[in-house]
Amino acid sequence: MVQYFREKIRKAAQDPFWRNVGSLFSGTAIGQALPILIFPLLTRIYPKIIFDVYFIYSSIILLTKIISNLQYHYALLLPKKESDARALLAFNTFISLGVSVLLFLIILAIHPAVSKLIENPNLADWLYFVPISTFLLGLFETFMFYLNRLKKYRQITYGRISKGVVLVVTQSLFGFLGFTADGLLYGLIIAQVISAALLIFYTMKNDPACFVYARGDIGRLARRYKDMPLYDTLISFLNNLSSQLPVFMLTRFFGAGASGDFGMSNKIVNTPMGMVANSVGQVFYRETSDIMHGGRDLKAFVKKMYRNMFRIGLIPFAFLLFTAPWLFDLVLSDDYMSTGFMTQVLVPFYFISFINNPATSLLTMLNKQKAGTLYQLALLIGRMLALGAGILWFDHVLITVGLFSLVSVGFNVFLYFYLLRIATNPNTNYHI
Repeated sequence: MVQYFREKIRKAAQDPFWRNVGSLFSGTAIGQALPILIFPLLTRIYPKIIFDVYFIYSSIILLTKIISNLQYHYALLLPKKESDARALLAFNTFISLGVSVLLFLIILAIHPAVSKLIENPNLADWLYFVPISTFLLGLFETFMFYLNRLKKYRQITYGRISKGVVLVVTQSLFGFLGFTADGLLYGLIIAQVISAALLIFYTMKNDPACFVYARGDIGRLARRYKDMPLYDTLISFLNNLSSQLPVFMLTRFFGAGASGDFGMSNKIVNTPMGMVANSVGQVFYRETSDIMHGGRDLKAFVKKMYRNMFRIGLIPFAFLLFTAPWLFDLVLSDDYMSTGFMTQVLVPFYFISFINNPATSLLTMLNKQKAGTLYQLALLIGRMLALGAGILWFDHVLITVGLFSLVSVGFNVFLYFYLLRIATNPNTNYHI
């Protein structure tokens, strides 16, 4: 058995795809593992109610992040000409700035009404920071994808590590200094500023002409990739909205504590496993583009990726399925055993979502955004019905989340078969 795993590791180390994944994952692992490792300390510094607000804020910026550049950052890897990629880089930056200014004006207008509605002064005050986070997240995504195009995986790694290190240091420092009401938010903003600035610096260092572009190219490229804002933004927004739906519905019907448990579960479980899936996904996206340009067998590549994702995720998710409540109680505190029980219910969904994650980029790569939009809309409706049924018929938080998990598993199984089917006869229209 040991020899078998050694052989698998040796083969993976020799595969350029998995070497690039390893490079991205190392930075992602350090950058995102550090905040998780410090959680046992932070949960003893900050009150649980502040974490509940923090996770609600995180859910909001996950949604606004989707519209921060209208998903045009995905187009950065597609053009063959460097001049086209540079024009798209500038276009993405302008979009992020414009969207953030618009968000600020909207929040300014609706803030008084929202403050009365949510009846949470901390969250109401934090809403003013949403446009800042949105702009910084948009910049980070844009320049990360451009560095991905340049195959500068190490620089992407440094950007992610910097975010994790700064987040840990600043949130801990603000907590020790007594800023227990807003310290988590201040630390997050500072980390977002530094990580985005670092990726911009690396981009300019590797491509000094990165902002040199022809103005006319932007309009031409915006039209070529128009399906990205029309469909990819909607797909991603619907996906994130349906994923974060429990946060908002649990808050409304079961209180902030229930939504905090859901948010903490996502943070502790989906962050480390998600960073693996996202690292694979970034290299998968780059390799898929090369396969499409080279006319190679895409379906075989996709099936191989699925097999490896299953093997990677099986043991950690199985471990969580049996030990989550006691693990959360031991590591965080006895206040979080309820988070562990919720995690057990969510593990099947986490597992299959982890396996599917990298291949979902095929919807963009193969120009299947319309089908993706319909899928995400159906998923959103299915999840809303599941949560509604749990609330109305059972009035039990774990049963409600369990129904959400069950519906999510069913839709992911369907998505798996659909992605394999479209990989059989890929559409190459984008790859010119």
